[in-house]
Amino acid sequence: MAPSVTALALRCALAKIAEMTCGKVPSSLTTVAKVTAGEPIVVIGTPKLNLEVEAPVAGTLGSQLVAVDDIVEVGAPLVEIA
Repeated sequence: MAPSVTALALRCALAKIAEMTCGKVPSSLTTVAKVTAGEPIVVIGTPKLNLEVEAPVAGTLGSQLVAVDDIVEVGAPLVEIA
């Protein structure tokens, strides 16, 4: 799933992998302000695996759109990167 752009921020969303329909945020998101493309920014947990979601672009981490223990559906925005 391609990230969406809102104003001057890019929203990174949870992509579908195999049969996965949703996952849980088991731990806190990165607190680093500047991220590089490919850097893990959030972990999504499922019964079978933990998936590190990577930043699709370099930039400044903006709004964190999910919190620890949230259940996140495929396609849901996770963070904004400006």
